[in-house]
Amino acid sequence: MDITTLFLFFTALLILILLLAFSQSTMLLLKRIPFFNNKFKLRYQLECLRHTVYQYRLSKMLHYIGIRVEDFVKRLPERQVKKHIVRCKRCPNIDTCDQCLRDGKFVSDMHFCPNYKSLMSYSKIMPPVNVD
Repeated sequence: MDITTLFLFFTALLILILLLAFSQSTMLLLKRIPFFNNKFKLRYQLECLRHTVYQYRLSKMLHYIGIRVEDFVKRLPERQVKKHIVRCKRCPNIDTCDQCLRDGKFVSDMHFCPNYKSLMSYSKIMPPVNVD
């Protein structure tokens, strides 16, 4: 390896390190601006809420009805999403829910789910799920 190639290699490495350092300092500066800081916080809160929905059968019920979890979390007020999570967590009909959502057993009356009525009303304002 000659000296010119070595010099170019270390120069490229130095430029990559500087770009990485600059991007981190740019993020720190953006977080100090209230507008961007609020956007980062909102994105983090939505991600935490989405993760919580996936921990319960609520995500499977949303999928069953045809609502994407991401749309559900973005379009509904946070307190409504949390209310659905609490209802799902306290649901007394876990066996029926599992038979329907996990095992695929046909259940003609879905009102065993404490969230079913409100989820059906919210499904009207959600964008359609594209099945490809």
